Amino acid sequence: MFGMFGLRAVQAWLIGGYSVLAFGLAMYSGVRARPDIYDPRVQLAYFICLILFVCGLTAVSQRVAAMRDRLRAQRAELAAALERISLLATSDDLTGLPNRRAMSELLERERQRSDRAGHAWCVAILDIDHFKRINDVHGHAAGDEALRVVARVCATTIRSCDAVARWGGEEFVLLFRDVDPAHAVAAAERIRASVAASPVSFGASTFGLTASIGVATHQRGDEIAQTLSRADRALYTAKVAGRDRVRDAAIG
Repeated sequence: MFGMFGLRAVQAWLIGGYSVLAFGLAMYSGVRARPDIYDPRVQLAYFICLILFVCGLTAVSQRVAAMRDRLRAQRAELAAALERISLLATSDDLTGLPNRRAMSELLERERQRSDRAGHAWCVAILDIDHFKRINDVHGHAAGDEALRVVARVCATTIRSCDAVARWGGEEFVLLFRDVDPAHAVAAAERIRASVAASPVSFGASTFGLTASIGVATHQRGDEIAQTLSRADRALYTAKVAGRDRVRDAAIG
């Protein structure tokens, strides 16, 4: 009886039919063998009650199974909705990259890991040169396409263990794990060259892009804001020096 509530509808009806058949055969055998003990009329009444009871129990089991299926579907829908909400909360709609919130959490986890293990890691801030001019000359839709191009270049150029996120506006932040400053600058230089070699085609117009990048090595004991501030100062130095270049915060 209790096991039927855990079955699917078809299984419950099959078990119910089997039960009715088995009891019916047992009752019939008793009537045939000892009609003096097993009164046929009483056994028939028992059999009818058995059919009604099994049918009712099977129907209830079917309702329970339907409720269980609905709950399972609702849980799946809720999990999918939570996943979509999480994705929306941690990704940039335009570029598909992690957003500022997601990268901030990633940088904080890397800082904690670095404090425990003592490994070196670097942060870079990339800024698209003359982005306002792109919007003014080619339109904001072309500017959006430029952001997507830079996002694709960064995502395909960095190592699988590194990360890139859209920080805001035309700025991107890159995380280089387990590298010294020289290797981080070399990685940033590859990204800069790839951006310069990736023209943007939008509508009937095609235009080139350049980017300036500031790199900073995280110092053990520093907060993330301090490391980002040094990378931002290095980016400013690259802008002042003529743009389309990489600057290391330690060198200037």
